[in-house]
Amino acid sequence: MPLCVSVRPGRRIVVNGCIIRAVGRRASLVIESRAQILHERDLVDADAPATPLNAARFLLLAAVTDPDRSAALAPAIRDHLSALNAPEAQQLAAAGDWHGALVALRPLISPAQKGAI
Repeated sequence: MPLCVSVRPGRRIVVNGCIIRAVGRRASLVIESRAQILHERDLVDADAPATPLNAARFLLLAAVTDPDRSAALAPAIRDHLSALNAPEAQQLAAAGDWHGALVALRPLISPAQKGAI
């Protein structure tokens, strides 16, 4: 089933590791095959503080963008998520749903950090 993704001007998405930026007006894309898609709000900014939450998000991003390494990253992801006390993210990660676990961490991101991304 195709997925329609809408991207606001100046915003980025990552599709299978390729960074795509919308220029001009809002861009709509239809993804017709299986792909790893991340919105800019899911990315960890290079200037973001080194916190347990950002460390967990970084590991999850690595698992999403490089599925071949996800099995090797799983123990570290499990340890970081248990330290955060994020049961929903833990369950999703245990099932191998790295993107779902990443999305489950969104409510834990501080408003100041959301504005920096």
